[in-house]
Amino acid sequence: EFFEKRKKGRQGDDLTIRIAGHSYTINADRETILNILLSTYALAVQKNTDLSEARDELFNLNEQLHEKNDALKAEIMERERVERALSEAHRKLSLVTSITRHGLLNQLGAIHESLEYATRILDENPTAAKENILSGITGLDRAIQTTRFTQEYQKIGENPPSWQRAEALVPPPGEFTIEIAADIPPDLSVYIDPFASEAIRAVITDAIRRRAEKVQITCEEQKDSTIIIIEDDGIGIPAPAKKALFSHEQTPGRGFSLFLAREALAITGIGLKETGDPRQGGRFEIHCPDGVFQKSSR
Repeated sequence: EFFEKRKKGRQGDDLTIRIAGHSYTINADRETILNILLSTYALAVQKNTDLSEARDELFNLNEQLHEKNDALKAEIMERERVERALSEAHRKLSLVTSITRHGLLNQLGAIHESLEYATRILDENPTAAKENILSGITGLDRAIQTTRFTQEYQKIGENPPSWQRAEALVPPPGEFTIEIAADIPPDLSVYIDPFASEAIRAVITDAIRRRAEKVQITCEEQKDSTIIIIEDDGIGIPAPAKKALFSHEQTPGRGFSLFLAREALAITGIGLKETGDPRQGGRFEIHCPDGVFQKSSR
C-alpha cells in the first residue's frame, strides 16, 4: 500500500492510493486530506481508549469472579465441615444409644439377678446372700458410672466447632505434677469441637497412670496435614493394649477418657492414635488434616 501525488492543472492535488494491486484516486486538496487523516487518527485513538477501558473492565470482572469463586470454595468447605459434623453427631447418637441399651440394661439385669438370688437364699445361706448383695452394689456402681459417661458423651457436638490456638490447648504449668514441655507454633490454630480442648489433658492423664515423669509435646508439619505429637517416658503400651486404650468400656471411672478425646476430635475429622514403641513409653499423635488447621488467627 503506498501513496502517489500527481500534479494537476488546477489548485490542489490528486491523491492516488494503491491497495492490493488496485489504484484509488482521491480528488481533494491537501487541507481536506489532512483533516481526513487527523479525523482517522482521532478515531483510532478513541477506539484504543475504548479498548483499554474495556480491557480494564474485563480485568475487574475477572477479579470479581475470582473473589466469588474463592467465597464459593470457602462456603463449600464450610458446608462439608457441617456435613461431617452432622455425620459424626449421628454416629455418636447411635453409639450412645447402643451403649445405653446393651451396657446399662445388661448391668441392671445382672443387679436384678444378684439381688433376687440373695433374697431366695437369705435365710438358708446369709453369707452367700451377702456376697450377692455386694455384687449387686458393685453392678449398681458400674451402672451409675455408665450413666455419667453418657452425660459426658452427649456434650460432644453440643456446640459448634471453632478455631482455637493449638498452643492454648496445652495445660498451664502447675496443673499436673509431672514436667510438661511444649513446642507448638504460636500462630497455629485448629478447628475443633469445644469439648475436644480436653484431649491433650486426657493423654497426659494416661501418661501419669503409666508412671510417666515427663511429657514432651511437639508439632510436625507435613504436605497436607499437621501432627501434634505427645510423647512420655512412662511404661510403654503393648501392641494388644493399644486398641483398648480408646474403648468406651475403659471409660467408666476415668473421667475424660481417651475414648471421649478421640470422639470429640473426630467431630471435625481430626484423628488420635497411639504409635509408640512399647519399650520407650507412650507416643500419641493428633492428626489435623487439610482444612482444620491454619497458620493465622481467625
